Amino acid sequence: MEQHPIVAFIEARLAEDEVTLCEAGDAESAPGDHKLYVWDDDYHHNTVVIPTSRARRKIEAKRKLLAAHLDYYGADDDEGYPIPTLSILAEVWSDHEDYAALVEQAAT
Repeated sequence: MEQHPIVAFIEARLAEDEVTLCEAGDAESAPGDHKLYVWDDDYHHNTVVIPTSRARRKIEAKRKLLAAHLDYYGADDDEGYPIPTLSILAEVWSDHEDYAALVEQAAT
């Protein structure tokens, strides 16, 4: 059975997030910390330190949430539309280049 596009999108983004976290964590001087750089509308730079362990737990929690959701509900409702909670989870990556196509595909 083919994987639902929204599930494939979420799993791919989680994998990307994990790779990014690993790469950033390897480059940091402080073990266990991950520096997240945030730019505001005026392009001012701020640094927020997030413990790597928390970032990894967030990725794992999203994977568990996705798995539990799929086990209980599946990916589609009775009419083939994505279950709203999957769409909400995918919104985390609304700035990703593939998100617009995902939303457009879901609307058709």
